[in-house]
Amino acid sequence: RQDQERKAAAKAMALSASGGKILIALAREKQIPDAYQPLIRQHIHSNPDENVKLDAKMFFSLTQQSATASNKEIQEIAKLKGDATNGKTLFYQRGACFTCHKSKGKGGTIGPDLTGVGKRFAPSVLIDAMVNPSSAIAFGFEMAIIKKTDGSIVSGFIQGEGDPMLLKDRYTGKQVAIAAKDIKSMTREKTSMMPSVKLLGLTKQEIADLAAFMNSSMNQ
Repeated sequence: RQDQERKAAAKAMALSASGGKILIALAREKQIPDAYQPLIRQHIHSNPDENVKLDAKMFFSLTQQSATASNKEIQEIAKLKGDATNGKTLFYQRGACFTCHKSKGKGGTIGPDLTGVGKRFAPSVLIDAMVNPSSAIAFGFEMAIIKKTDGSIVSGFIQGEGDPMLLKDRYTGKQVAIAAKDIKSMTREKTSMMPSVKLLGLTKQEIADLAAFMNSSMNQ
């Protein structure tokens, strides 16, 4: 009975804004028992707080083997004729790419600016980054969580390593400089917080359309 009560409490926390923040903080410190992970993972992605949901993609990832793609599948998508106009619609609507990324000055600042990205990467590389984001962290999504000597925690995308350490704050999109003397510990995240587009329910053709948009003049 006590275990059932604890699981009920964990579910309630996963579904509330304040509770979700507590769970994310506990996850950062690796203090959530394995027995509660599946339950929290099942519900926290429905949390009303958008920042909690973003963090949940990293700490309670829903990514499974079925959400990734093999090299063969990537090449199959790359051979499809993409519709750049539909790709633009997907970027700003169902694909929700604009939430974290900018295209020609429009969109979020959490992730890297994708304006002109088609000039820097081949279509197959862009497709791989969309369906296998954790294998493409160098694409601009390498995240670090820094615990400072004053007890505060800063998380963001690595912009420069040295003294100071430069991070792009994952909440504000602003660059933060942290002196080496102020860093107590730093953890690099091996899993990208960017969700695979397959988790968004996009078809192979729609993924090809997104790649076509990023390679088109509409994104230059």
